[in-house]
Amino acid sequence: MIKNIIFDFGGILIHVDYRITLKAFSDLFDRNFTFDTLSDKQIRVFYDYEKGVINTETFIWNLQHDYGKHVQAYDIIKAWNAMLLPMPAENLNFLSEIKKDYNTFLMSNTNALHIEAVMKHIRDEHGINDFDHRFFTQTYYSHIMGLRKPDRKIFETILSVHQLETDETIFIDDIAENLIPAQKMGLHIYNHPRNASTNLIKEKLRTLQNK
Repeated sequence: MIKNIIFDFGGILIHVDYRITLKAFSDLFDRNFTFDTLSDKQIRVFYDYEKGVINTETFIWNLQHDYGKHVQAYDIIKAWNAMLLPMPAENLNFLSEIKKDYNTFLMSNTNALHIEAVMKHIRDEHGINDFDHRFFTQTYYSHIMGLRKPDRKIFETILSVHQLETDETIFIDDIAENLIPAQKMGLHIYNHPRNASTNLIKEKLRTLQNK
């Protein structure tokens, strides 16, 4: 019996398209930005920003220093947030519905700029000022925790703090790599197709509950 759901955020509840930011960076810095052309150093900067090791100002400075000192911080922030797409109203309705039957948690690899932008969108477009508390028992953001998926410690923290049983808990993410530690620990997992309808999650839960 599934009692607890741990949701990823981007690609599950809020839609994302990383290609838009890569294209925006390519245009902004006049160079080809792809996942394959990012240097190890720049990937480290992204990960450090997600873990809160560096702040927003240092993150922006690194991009300016490495790629274009003439580029304004405002334009970098706009390009960085470009990957964030509107949150479907149906996903908020889904969260309201699912919270009636399950303990719900949010666990996201994210950063200060993205969370600020997402929460502003949810306030402005959906009139919701208490997203974290309205829909979840607790939310876990990587830049606040100092950890990012697929670090096993994130799962251990949530399970320990809330005394969750692994066989009663499902973790839902759109990135297969992030599911590996959860599966090894005995959690149920579901690799949700990025930006797909939450109806697929309902179907997965029904399947598990009927086993």
